Amino acid sequence: MKAATWFPVLQLLASGELISGAALGATLGLTRAAIWQRVTYLRALGLPVDADESGYRLEGGAYIPLASVLSAKTALPVHIEPELVSTNAQTMAKAPTTQCVLAIYQSGGRGRRGRTWTGVPGRSLMLSLGRTLALPAMRLSGLSIAVGVALCEFLRGLGADAQLKWPNDVWVDQRKLAGLLMELQGGVHDTVYVVLGLGLNIKPVSVPGVGTASIEEVLGRAWGDDDTAGLLRALDQSLQEFSEREPETLVEAFHRVSALTGRSVVVNDGNHTRVGVMAGIDRDGAMLLMTDSGLVTLMAGDVSVRAIG
Repeated sequence: MKAATWFPVLQLLASGELISGAALGATLGLTRAAIWQRVTYLRALGLPVDADESGYRLEGGAYIPLASVLSAKTALPVHIEPELVSTNAQTMAKAPTTQCVLAIYQSGGRGRRGRTWTGVPGRSLMLSLGRTLALPAMRLSGLSIAVGVALCEFLRGLGADAQLKWPNDVWVDQRKLAGLLMELQGGVHDTVYVVLGLGLNIKPVSVPGVGTASIEEVLGRAWGDDDTAGLLRALDQSLQEFSEREPETLVEAFHRVSALTGRSVVVNDGNHTRVGVMAGIDRDGAMLLMTDSGLVTLMAGDVSVRAIG
């Protein structure tokens, strides 16, 4: 179903208030059968829409950002689309333009290592920020860690006990709150266009096999455009200031928000599975893993906390 079909219904249900089928139909010029068809589709996307004889109500409502507000509050060109295949792909296609692209729904969102990122319309913040950095790709080691640290620090400033699960997931109470995906376009020896993708659970979402947290659960309040604007400013600032950041300060900042330092973990880098205690990161953002065979440096990998006993 095209976004032009389901998105107007979501906008009317976004307040979380009860609205009758007749009112929905009159506002949108649709029959009750057509409204029901669209509500059924929204449910299939993961939205908990209640329906009874009185009408329809979206439990917890939905967050629908406004591009005009975000652009004014961030000094970034912000574009919002009801539906995209991928905000990262849309942003990369417009390189080297500085911009932010948000999608109410991503039909093909991606996480690390080609995995699917599941987001629910109006309950997950799905965006990409693109900016050209005057650095060669070889000098961008640690950038994803720096952005992850900035994200955790921003969320902590709001009152969320956010921790960075190396390399680019954000946890609260060992539940996933957000994920980052960074992609680069450019030469080895000149400027690089960086696209930073973010998926953040705003309202409660359910992902099979994954423990999830949401901003509104953690903060006990609604998320709004002021929060999104502050988040964008923090992420953009971390990108712009990376070239001036001393590696030692990145290591120190990482340890303040690290979810895994000192813990027994299992790391799979696609070729090997290693078990050890995470000893932190080096100047390039690589994991330092203390194994029975000695200290191992890992640039990437899937990490899980090792069960004790």
